[in-house]
Amino acid sequence: MEYRFELALCAALESPDSVVARQLGAGVTNPGGRIVDVCVLTPGPGFDRRASITADRIPDPAIEAAVGPGEAVPVSAAFDLPADRAAAVIDRAVGVGYLER
Repeated sequence: MEYRFELALCAALESPDSVVARQLGAGVTNPGGRIVDVCVLTPGPGFDRRASITADRIPDPAIEAAVGPGEAVPVSAAFDLPADRAAAVIDRAVGVGYLER
């Protein structure tokens, strides 16, 4: 029940002017010692610059791929795309530093 409530709350809080995050590790004296269930951030003037991973655009299919941090995933399992398109997305995502081979 709590999980569904948090997802519904996050969906209601979403807007183009804010960033909604779930299950963040937090803490001052014990980093990661507490979990923040839902956090809403209103970006300030330097947000885009500070949040940017790369000046180059990361392909949307790479962001949406079923790949988690530190996971090795076969291309066929990560992308529901034709092989040539998946290869192009991977090449681009590796080129901008978003994915590794």
